[in-house]
Amino acid sequence: MSFFDSIPQPPPRPEPVWRPRPVWMQPDEVIPGSVPGELMLIRTEQVAVVVSGIRAYPNGFEFTAHVRRRGNDVDEPGWHDPFDRHGRGRRQSSGEVLRLGLLYADGRRGATTGGHWRPDEAADPGRLVVQHGSSGGNGRRWDGNFWVHPLPPEGPVTFVASWPDYGVGETRAEVDGSAIRAAAAQAVSLWPEEPEIDPGGGGSWSSGTITAYKADESGPQAEPDFEARKAARERFEAAGGKAAVVGKTVEEAEAWCQGHGFLLVLVEQRGGASNLSWSPGRVRLTEDNGVVTDVHLG
Repeated sequence: MSFFDSIPQPPPRPEPVWRPRPVWMQPDEVIPGSVPGELMLIRTEQVAVVVSGIRAYPNGFEFTAHVRRRGNDVDEPGWHDPFDRHGRGRRQSSGEVLRLGLLYADGRRGATTGGHWRPDEAADPGRLVVQHGSSGGNGRRWDGNFWVHPLPPEGPVTFVASWPDYGVGETRAEVDGSAIRAAAAQAVSLWPEEPEIDPGGGGSWSSGTITAYKADESGPQAEPDFEARKAARERFEAAGGKAAVVGKTVEEAEAWCQGHGFLLVLVEQRGGASNLSWSPGRVRLTEDNGVVTDVHLG
């Protein structure tokens, strides 16, 4: 048996689990209408935060936050995400990171939370949802998209920002809610919306796996340590692992795995992959919008 023949194949994808599309979710089949202009929320000698590129959809709108920073400590851990969603910044505590929120004319409000969460439609169907989307940058530049649901009522939409770590208290800037609603009316639906989505398959996926072997005297054709893998699966099942992580946020699942001595080798998600902490054992999670939908043992 060759070396590559000895490597076990990854488990097959589970059968798709179909469910209704949440009303708060950004639609895939719509070309949004645009609202011109930019809002300067923060500008100091050290940092700047600007909101621009408002794109309106029938059920909400998206915008881009542009963050810039001066300074020599550009490689400081955690700054590459100024919102520190994964809690990895060394200087920043929850009260010091960049905060961004919105206030509607009718009093509804929402803000960045510093982590993944999934809105509960049944509990509060009218809740203002602010969700962090794709982002990227470096020590001096960061740009990220945010999704907001639902569309605002008539009146001002107030953007609120603060960054205590840089001595910036709450600052505000407004855009006309009527302009966002008018842009949403110009959005183009390319085809009928799919009535359901498949959180377990399709879309754009990126992942990586790590397979461990036990050295023995059989040389290059040594078989993987299947007994150890079986024991790990049994230990995971005995600890109630699947029930403990499915339906939880990625951060909650990571904390459970760490506390029970398991290693997260990868988290599969739409559009990318996350590398999480190491500990004994091998666990693969699948997530949708920050919530774990499935789990597999290596």
